[in-house]
Amino acid sequence: MELEKDLSMKRQLLDIIILRRDTGGFVDPLPDGLEGMKKHNLLTFKSIREPLDDWALKELTGHYVNYRK
Repeated sequence: MELEKDLSMKRQLLDIIILRRDTGGFVDPLPDGLEGMKKHNLLTFKSIREPLDDWALKELTGHYVNYRK
């Protein structure tokens, strides 16, 4: 019985990356919760049937670590 699976070859997807190239403000107002955007912003989206649980946050953190490399 295999207890561990090698996921290194599995394709990993990130929902969205927002890059700010200029220091100026946005033309249109941003949606609620997106105020104070930084130079690099990683976002994840979950459906009503998919919770933003501990695993989803760890996955997003993993994407952040990979992005920083």
